[in-house]
Amino acid sequence: VDYLKDYFLNGRVLAGFEDLGTQGRVWLEEANRRVHATTGERPCDLLTREGLLSTSGLAAYQISQRYERRVDAEGDVRVDNARYSVPPEHLGKRVIVVSENHTIRVRLAEAVICEHKQALPGACITDEAHLEAMRRLTLQKLQESDKPHAEFIDQNSVVTPPLCSYEEALPCAECTKRKHRRLWRSWE
Repeated sequence: VDYLKDYFLNGRVLAGFEDLGTQGRVWLEEANRRVHATTGERPCDLLTREGLLSTSGLAAYQISQRYERRVDAEGDVRVDNARYSVPPEHLGKRVIVVSENHTIRVRLAEAVICEHKQALPGACITDEAHLEAMRRLTLQKLQESDKPHAEFIDQNSVVTPPLCSYEEALPCAECTKRKHRRLWRSWE
């Protein structure tokens, strides 16, 4: 570990985990060709002589991040300021979200319940199947509910009261003028 800190990481600028892996592999190839101070031999020669495998054929180490989330009322989980849809039968449940290789996987226990490509912050990724299932579930709950539903008024039918109702509520301007004239004369 100290060797890596002193000879690999010291003073290096890394742009993320992928860059760390890329630079690490390049550095390892170089380091394995140098003569080792303790053994006096190159590690790449020792690998073949001792029948050990080279690391160049190994798959890259997979870095993943795990989050515990609750599926919200809209059927989404949030990760890194992005929203991802989940099948609506999991509303309110606690799930594990795994972010790995630009993919978001949502798990309930050991089962993967959905998978999305990782999105930029602020994005909302919705699977059409999840959206359609949410519509069906909402309609089913409305039909099962005994509460009254909203009623819509036909927007084309506007109530127009007769004009005489306005005249009764507000006197005409001419009548008001006459009334004010009489009041003024009485004060003079």
